[in-house]
Amino acid sequence: MHDELTKVDIQKMQEEIDYRTHEQRPKIIEDVKTARAFGDLSENYEYKAAKQELRRCDSRIRFLKRMIASAKVIDATSKDDEVGLFDKVELFYEEDNESEVIELTTTLRRDVFHQCISKESPLGQTIMGHKVGDRVLVKASDTVSYYVQIRSIEKGTDDESLPIRQFRGIFPIEKYFAPFSDEMQSEKGAKRVYSEFNPVRFRQNPPFPMARGQTRPASGMM
Repeated sequence: MHDELTKVDIQKMQEEIDYRTHEQRPKIIEDVKTARAFGDLSENYEYKAAKQELRRCDSRIRFLKRMIASAKVIDATSKDDEVGLFDKVELFYEEDNESEVIELTTTLRRDVFHQCISKESPLGQTIMGHKVGDRVLVKASDTVSYYVQIRSIEKGTDDESLPIRQFRGIFPIEKYFAPFSDEMQSEKGAKRVYSEFNPVRFRQNPPFPMARGQTRPASGMM
């Protein structure tokens, strides 16, 4: 399966690979050497931390290289009166009686907490190519669906302002999504799919504890 990415996506990934390979990784290797000199490695926290950071760096480099190798480069342009990639779209969620402006992005740059929704998500796939005034049914799974109305479209371009996704942690929330689909039986799949079913509902009723006034999960939970 090929990820549909833009030239900017590829450029951003290559820039990160170059930075990690030529700047970050050599520095981490020096940190490993320095920490090793502290003594007993079995109780050497600095050494273990440096080795872990090196593994993370190498893993990220491998991931980015795989993404580039398997990517299908696409054109981000679309018709002036239709929803397209990087457009900001005002949607009205009928079931929730709520409106929200979302931006359609490639999978590599999705971020539901900043209203950046992947064009590959159920919501993204459904509204792509539609026009202002259209009412569409978003089929999140075989048993879950909802209607949205397209209120406005602000045409956008791939201006390089959206960052590519970094590593994110996972947390045990699969029990909340068992009724939806097989994909949601995994923590990663559950979070990804549910968050893009309906962004409004996700932030109103997040499936994990959030402190008063908190608008997104604590660091490490996403």
